[in-house]
Amino acid sequence: MELIKEDIKVEWVELGEGFSGEYDPNNPDDMELLRFYVSKCHENEWIDLSDASYCTLFPANTEKELKKRGLQYIMNKIFIPASKGESIKKICEELSWLDTKIIKGV
Repeated sequence: MELIKEDIKVEWVELGEGFSGEYDPNNPDDMELLRFYVSKCHENEWIDLSDASYCTLFPANTEKELKKRGLQYIMNKIFIPASKGESIKKICEELSWLDTKIIKGV
């Protein structure tokens, strides 16, 4: 799932990550989590931005509408600095704590 605004793209990716690294489906305390990537279009090619990919606390099995709202939340945080070519590392590090409770509260 992705969200594009002008030349910036934010997307959710499932890479089999869990709370302590690789997701363990045999561990009832673990959960598969979503990772987000931020990229910028340059000459019709999407280039991943440096330090702009983090695993979140957002469950991979979250309903579609909430995932969309999560992407919009990320886009709102990173769009202006990413568009200007500024570092978004600190913002993305903070977004690694993003979970559905935050989105439901927005």
